[in-house]
Amino acid sequence: MAAFVTVPADRVTGPETAQEAAGGDAKNVHSPFTHILRDRRLALLILGGSLLTITFTWWEADGLVLLNRVDSISPTAYAILFAVDALAIILFQMRVSRWAHHRNTARLLLLGAALQGAGLAGFAAAGLGYPALVAAALVTSFGMMIYGPTTSAFVSRHAPAGSSATYQAALSTSQDIGSAIGPMSGLALGRIGPPALVWLTALPLGLLAGLATARATRVPQQRGAGTIPALGAGSARG
Repeated sequence: MAAFVTVPADRVTGPETAQEAAGGDAKNVHSPFTHILRDRRLALLILGGSLLTITFTWWEADGLVLLNRVDSISPTAYAILFAVDALAIILFQMRVSRWAHHRNTARLLLLGAALQGAGLAGFAAAGLGYPALVAAALVTSFGMMIYGPTTSAFVSRHAPAGSSATYQAALSTSQDIGSAIGPMSGLALGRIGPPALVWLTALPLGLLAGLATARATRVPQQRGAGTIPALGAGSARG
């Protein structure tokens, strides 16, 4: 809420108002809240990013509790899963980014979100043993490697003129939204049903996030959103 309230309204300048803008007469056209309500692309990006962060925190914040309800796992073994995730990103992030070079943006976003959802759903197989957890962590990691940089690159290249800062701030806020809702919702789902319900729910939510962000790339704006010429190796977290 603080971020949305304090981010200043955008100043939008078009070719027909360039001379006025040069004289400092460009007008504020949207407040931050109104901007989100009117900008379908921005709203879809926030929706997708929030859903992915919510489901990721089920593993990050609630994982040890939920996994121990299926099969006993030590804190050390749980922490190793995050080390595996980080190591995979170190080794493969640049290779994944090069592989994604010039590929369709919408498909990349859908693939990345779907892989993260499928990886988290894989934690439902915790009863099969620790190798199943490692495999689930790796699939989740590759999903983040695809989704995170693709989203950042898309926003950098296709945000409407004058709105780049608002888009970046909104994407950052979507992570905070997910971090605030995720731990509470994961434990709540774990109380009303088996732990597997939490993990399996991550798959449809991941697909929904992927569809939302893929749709965002097709919403008309000042510039088209076909493919991304290059992906940066920024944070892979969705």
